[in-house]
Amino acid sequence: MTNFAINIVSDPVCPWCYIGKKRLDRAIALYKKVYPNGRDDTFTVTWKAYYLDPSALARGISWDERSLQKIVSSRLKSQSSSNDTSPSDRDREAVQQLRARLTKFGQPEGIVFSFGGKIGNTRSAHRAIAFSKLKANTHNSGPSTNLENADSVHDRFVMALFAAYFEGTADITSHEALADVAASVGLDRAQMLAWLDSGEGSEEVDKENRSAKDAGIKGVPSFTVQGCKVDGAQDVQDFMELFVKIKEEEREQE
Repeated sequence: MTNFAINIVSDPVCPWCYIGKKRLDRAIALYKKVYPNGRDDTFTVTWKAYYLDPSALARGISWDERSLQKIVSSRLKSQSSSNDTSPSDRDREAVQQLRARLTKFGQPEGIVFSFGGKIGNTRSAHRAIAFSKLKANTHNSGPSTNLENADSVHDRFVMALFAAYFEGTADITSHEALADVAASVGLDRAQMLAWLDSGEGSEEVDKENRSAKDAGIKGVPSFTVQGCKVDGAQDVQDFMELFVKIKEEEREQE
């Protein structure tokens, strides 16, 4: 039996991280269905922090507003002679095009982007993920008979957070919203709130973010499967081929 250890460097406001993880889950299901004795293999997913937009405000704002801000900023950088910070019709059109693109890529994965969540600084969200990891480690402190990513409270929390923000109206900066997501996957809401209000987990997530950037990661998602690094929201078949390659190499070494 093989336990595939998968590390995912991600940010909760990264739509491609959500899409990429959905594809990874489909690849895992396919592997377990079609690979000989694949159903006996297990997959352990660990999420690592990455600050995609460290300059984002601590207070959440609408996805449209932040997207428009970034598009205007990018335009101004490319047009150094222009000082017009007012959004143009072309800028607004670019936001709509981004909406359409995400909707198109989300649909095959069962993701219905609402664009109703509030975006902002994700440090607290990463600290909430660290809390879920701590609780998962506590629950799995003894011998584990099932390390499936779908059965991990840590992984379930991250996926529920993605869903609450991308498909709902959650404010990614709100401690109350993060605690609501925690409760939805069986974590203690009051404990999550206490953790967030105390500032615990800050050093851990800051270190993960630095480590990712020191390793040369410039965007997310970034997957590492048994030491094999894969960047971007890969197709299901790409993940499947990687699982088979790792398994075959492991068999050759037996």
